[in-house]
Amino acid sequence: MDIQSEKIELIKMLLATTDASLLVAVRNVFEKQQQTVWTELSAEEQEQIEIKIQEDNRGDQLEI
Repeated sequence: MDIQSEKIELIKMLLATTDASLLVAVRNVFEKQQQTVWTELSAEEQEQIEIKIQEDNRGDQLEI
């Protein structure tokens, strides 16, 4: 099964479930993965991302 089909199947299962604890568990998996990715970035990469987020939040744009 290709990745797009797998994603669609997972989405279908998430939409069909009424088990709140399952949804919390899935969310926790994603949050843990995001934390792992963040800690693997160098301090410089983290700083660049934080600056970009701040710029985006202010609506700063580079005119070309």
